[in-house]
Amino acid sequence: MRHGVMSITAFYGDPIPDKDAIELIAQAVASGCTFFDTAQAYVAEDPVSGKLLWNEEVLGRAVATIGRDKCKPPLK
Repeated sequence: MRHGVMSITAFYGDPIPDKDAIELIAQAVASGCTFFDTAQAYVAEDPVSGKLLWNEEVLGRAVATIGRDKCKPPLK
C-alpha cells in the first residue's frame, strides 16, 4: 500500500503542523502503508513565519521517528 504526502505541505490549504503530519504518517504505517511518495516540488510557505516547508523534510522527520525499516520513501 502507498500514500502520497503532497498535501502535507502544499496545494490543499495551509500546511499541517509537523506533529500532526508525523502522526498521520505513523497511522498510515500502522494501517499497513509502507511506501510514501513525495517530490522536491511539494513545498509551501508557512503562512505565519514565511519559512519554506519542504514535504521531503517532513517525511524524513516522520521516518526518523517511526523507523526506516517500517517504511520506504522513494528515491528520485
